[in-house]
Amino acid sequence: MYKDLIDEISCLSHDKTFKIVFSKTASETIKAVIKPIIHKRQKAWQCEKIFQNAAFHENIPESSFRSFLDRLLEENPYKHIHIITLESLITYRVSKKLTLHRTISSNKTALKPSFDHDRKKNYLLTDGMMIQPLVDLGVFTQDFRIVKAKYNKFRQINSFLEIINSGFNWDTGKKLNIVEFGCGKSYLTFILYHYLVLIKKMDVKITGYDIKSEEVDLCNRLAQKYEYKNLVFKHGDISKITLCQSKIDIFVTLHACDTATDYALYHAIQKKVKFVFSVPCCHK
Repeated sequence: MYKDLIDEISCLSHDKTFKIVFSKTASETIKAVIKPIIHKRQKAWQCEKIFQNAAFHENIPESSFRSFLDRLLEENPYKHIHIITLESLITYRVSKKLTLHRTISSNKTALKPSFDHDRKKNYLLTDGMMIQPLVDLGVFTQDFRIVKAKYNKFRQINSFLEIINSGFNWDTGKKLNIVEFGCGKSYLTFILYHYLVLIKKMDVKITGYDIKSEEVDLCNRLAQKYEYKNLVFKHGDISKITLCQSKIDIFVTLHACDTATDYALYHAIQKKVKFVFSVPCCHK
């Protein structure tokens, strides 16, 4: 039934297509939107599937586009399909008799396609910044340039900072007390400290706790190496320690092992911490 439709979509010009919208189906995936993108410097297509209240994305190389369309329409028998290009608005509708009807009109709005999947982002940390922890992490070269093979790690670090930066109403004149549990080797902790103190010029103290004494000693040596005066690490079992800080502004716990995340959240509640950034243990 969908052969003519798939034939037409497969032949669409990547540069002249705005988007393709699939809707009205009895399947759980209530809507799908396909857009042209540039992914890793190659022409591709991205499909966003709307499932209940969630959206899932999949990038499809041009060479696999037709087989993807076959699978999409086999799994989700959509009744309305809208194709929007620079020149035309094309609509396919499935009738009650399961016949496919096509209509076409000119695109008077002159919508232009956007290939912004690989767009340059305004990261909080940028190439060339003198951030020694990123050199030791292997993300930056000795002259503070991004190592090409570590670009995804660089993006992850920036995403971590963006989440915290967007979640907290910063008052640069206020002293900030941050506690992290299960800090491990603490690369993200060092980078968070660098960002808040050296870039945002805030008065910040960060205390990291971990059960492994050798990693605590390593982190304290690195903090001295970087001259991060208000960054300290302490050895302790999160299930047994007593926090002495009078006021804690932010709790951070990233993949703290096993039940350590639960204890961290318990401490956060006990201390009435307003901001908690937590990712549970991914193994247990």
